Amino acid sequence: MSDTGNTANSQAVQSSSTTQTAASAATSTSTASTANSGAGYTSSTHIDSLSALEKKAPKVYEAMMVGIATNICNKMKASADRLKKMIREASNR
Repeated sequence: MSDTGNTANSQAVQSSSTTQTAASAATSTSTASTANSGAGYTSSTHIDSLSALEKKAPKVYEAMMVGIATNICNKMKASADRLKKMIREASNR
């Protein structure tokens, strides 16, 4: 069971890291995309929070939220599939 616990912990760390990477990528993307839209933002525009990102670049914010939700759903499905497999293997013994 310790392998399963370690796997779950490493997946949680990867998920957290993915979310942080997505947030920083969205910040970079939002500054670049808004700079091109003429909205008064430049590549040096700094966004401190998700609420600020939502206000300054709603399309980027929405895309980031969809990406995070998709990632969570995919990980949940993989976990459910792994659990189903373990249950099947245990019932066959």
